[in-house]
Amino acid sequence: MDAPNLHIEEFLRYYYSFEQEPGYAVLLKGKWGTGKTWFINQTLNSLSQQDGKYLYVSLYGVTSFEEIEDEFFKQLHPLLSSKSMALTGKIAKGLLKATLKIDLDGDGKADGSVSAQAPELNLPDYLTNTSGFIIVFDDLERASINLESLLGYINHYVEHQGYKVIIVANEEEILAHQEQRDDFKLAYRRIKEKLVGKTFEIKPDLSGALVNFISEVKSTSAQELYNKNINLISEIYESSQYQNLRHLKQALWDFERFSSFVSPDASSKDGLLDHLLKIFLILSFEIKSGSILPKDISNFKTAYFSGLLDRDSKKKEETPYQRVSKKYKNVSLRDLLVEESIWIDFFDKGCCSEERVQESLEKSEYYRTKNTPDWVRLWHSMELSDDEFSTALASVGNDFFEMKYSELGVVRHVAGIFLWLSKIGLIKKTMREILEFSCSYVDHLKETGHLNSQASNRPRFREYESWGGLGFHEKESDEFKELNEYIDWLSEQAVIEDYPTAGDELIHLINEDPDLFYRKVVLCNDSDNIYYEIPIFQYVDSAKFVEAFVSTIPKSRNTICYAFSERYKFDNFNASLLPELEWLRNVIRLLEEKRQLFEGKISGYQLQSYINTYFRPAAEALEQFEANKQSQSDS
Repeated sequence: MDAPNLHIEEFLRYYYSFEQEPGYAVLLKGKWGTGKTWFINQTLNSLSQQDGKYLYVSLYGVTSFEEIEDEFFKQLHPLLSSKSMALTGKIAKGLLKATLKIDLDGDGKADGSVSAQAPELNLPDYLTNTSGFIIVFDDLERASINLESLLGYINHYVEHQGYKVIIVANEEEILAHQEQRDDFKLAYRRIKEKLVGKTFEIKPDLSGALVNFISEVKSTSAQELYNKNINLISEIYESSQYQNLRHLKQALWDFERFSSFVSPDASSKDGLLDHLLKIFLILSFEIKSGSILPKDISNFKTAYFSGLLDRDSKKKEETPYQRVSKKYKNVSLRDLLVEESIWIDFFDKGCCSEERVQESLEKSEYYRTKNTPDWVRLWHSMELSDDEFSTALASVGNDFFEMKYSELGVVRHVAGIFLWLSKIGLIKKTMREILEFSCSYVDHLKETGHLNSQASNRPRFREYESWGGLGFHEKESDEFKELNEYIDWLSEQAVIEDYPTAGDELIHLINEDPDLFYRKVVLCNDSDNIYYEIPIFQYVDSAKFVEAFVSTIPKSRNTICYAFSERYKFDNFNASLLPELEWLRNVIRLLEEKRQLFEGKISGYQLQSYINTYFRPAAEALEQFEANKQSQSDS
């Protein structure tokens, strides 16, 4: 590849080599992300290897000249500016002034911000000799100082102090932000004409930057992957048309982290990591540029299939999928290799699950074998020959309509696939017929005990999007949404019908595992926490509960009591838990009866303490909530 900035490097070497004062600054301009900072740092590093000296400051967020000078002081005198050797502000300012000869208005003050004359310091030459220094001001457009004043300040170093100065800026951004001021462009050009003797535009140096970025990656395996795919990375970067090296650098760093969630087994599959890298770079470039949002990924497959059917799509607004796939013509985005929700979580929240990534990859073409379920083959219909498709369709159709699948996730998948096949005319059944049969299939799962009884206790949005590492076909169709609603309703019925059994399990835990009892019924950050706002105790036999409670050891009773003291602390949960009030009253009555049997014993005193300290306050919390609720309705 060409080195697009070679002529700039050559000029800067010439500029750096001046023995006399140049009398002008050099401006390096370019858009954000084009590698301006990387380029100037590379040339400065080359200069330092030849005993050249420089000072560098980023103006990003700088609000005063004093901040700039503080940074220069740290670079000139790192030992003196350390915490253990920190000088007073006046002495530090005086030392800096002696070193850089800063005296903007000739009054002996650093920049008008020091009120007293700086002290005379007898400094050795090695602390004050800055001849031949180059001063670099980066991120000019991001400074929080008035730009005209800032350029005047920089000009002081050039015109009055004779330093060689490099200014790095996004000039387009400077002019865009100041476009409402009619006089700004004229003033800017006037100051620039006086200050800047040479202007260069930095072009992204993909070849040089890519080599540098790869060398900064910590993982050896990631470095090897990137080096093997340099041409591929370059091709996707060029196809993106963003010309933003910063985005490339971040994408390579991010993929290094993402690849750590790919198992060694998956990584060993020939071509799998290369394929993942292609998809990752495309999604990363588009998201970082603002072309798409992470959530748009969820509709890629739907948009692809809709595009095949919609002949008038040119008249409609482009979908994010169409916009992206049009740019990267050599990469298919209809199959994202891992389910959409994994990409969304990573790019939106920065989180990932090795288990879910592996689950998805095992459904991909890289794992497909003779043992791959036929429904998974049918999910990948776009990759099947006519004979392969017919064989898979016949097998899946037989298993589906004879209700041989016992896993709800598989039933959802097959229903979605058949809805899609009906939509494109590849099966005779209508979408309504498939929906009706699918609902009867869910009835069958409930009757046979295979409907997931915990479905209502977990977030459902993932269940609507995907299962088993694959996203659902036709998930946006009215029929699939109606099927999900029916599954939710029937799952709720299954959960409610199972509550008496769950209540017996809670009674069993009183003696066997009181800590698990606590985690199940009180809000906490634990996967066992499933009943914190479900009135499960109204389905518990109060007499059996009291018998188990009284029979267990005091330590376990304390844990159970603590659960009840915590359970009713939040009114937003008490709205759901109110049906437990009558149960609590019965428990208190039965405990009172038990206490009388142990009158005069420590166990009797313990039971009275449990009633007064835990169970009665729990009932009172619900009674108070009920009273408040009644009062609000009356008013």
